[in-house]
Amino acid sequence: MGEEFMLIGEDDRPRTSAWQKYVEACEAGRPWQVRDELWIAAHMEDMERVRRSGLEERFASKGVLMHMTRPGRRSTSMWKRLSARA
Repeated sequence: MGEEFMLIGEDDRPRTSAWQKYVEACEAGRPWQVRDELWIAAHMEDMERVRRSGLEERFASKGVLMHMTRPGRRSTSMWKRLSARA
């Protein structure tokens, strides 16, 4: 899932227009506050795309199941409830 949040794609170019705006602000030497807001906006756009695609839910379900099956881990009622949703 991590590659979905990377600034640059495999083609060494910004992955989205939001990331392109961030890169342009950096190259132009814009104030850090502007760059920070653009960085946050690009990540929020990435997160929304990941949610819409269902990747976040699949990732969370897999993580819960992996946690539940790790040797030496005790299952709590919270983990049991979460895994029941998966």
